Amino acid sequence: MNGVLQCAYKAAQVSDTTMLLQGETGTGKQILARAIHALDQKRRHYAFVTVHCSTISESLAESELFGHRKGSFSGADAARSGLFQAANRGTLFLDDINDLPLRLQPKLLDALQRGIIRSLGSDRETPIDVRVIAAANHSARVGDTVDKSRRRFRSKRIITKLATQVRAPTHRIARRAHPAGVLVAC
Repeated sequence: MNGVLQCAYKAAQVSDTTMLLQGETGTGKQILARAIHALDQKRRHYAFVTVHCSTISESLAESELFGHRKGSFSGADAARSGLFQAANRGTLFLDDINDLPLRLQPKLLDALQRGIIRSLGSDRETPIDVRVIAAANHSARVGDTVDKSRRRFRSKRIITKLATQVRAPTHRIARRAHPAGVLVAC
């Protein structure tokens, strides 16, 4: 457990670093993300927002993440802030980032590189200050190709931008190393 806390502490010291946590389901990626947020001196007093990318409808994903203006699509009766704005100054945890629709990759890349977002239907860019911690339950290595038939999130540009990567050990390795279980190996 000390190794996990040391890893979270090190990651929290660089509060503007975007991170990618990789590992099997149940290895504690969300717990580690919360620990990093709680130890982050700059961001811990602000929101920790979790987005389960696998549960967001593809047709609503852009609106959920980036918000929308009134009338920008059928049923948009009022303007709505997105989850990036909800996490402003805090941490946005993108769980199962591999399941994010491909068409959102350019907007996500803009948010990570330039610190700006544009709500659906808006012509204005909004500055944001959000630390993004993403989690993938299967390997998303630099150089992977886009699987367009399954519309999976596999962009090497995004993974490269998520430069700090932490891999959680498999359940088999964790149980052998520590019977009580290890959440993450740094």
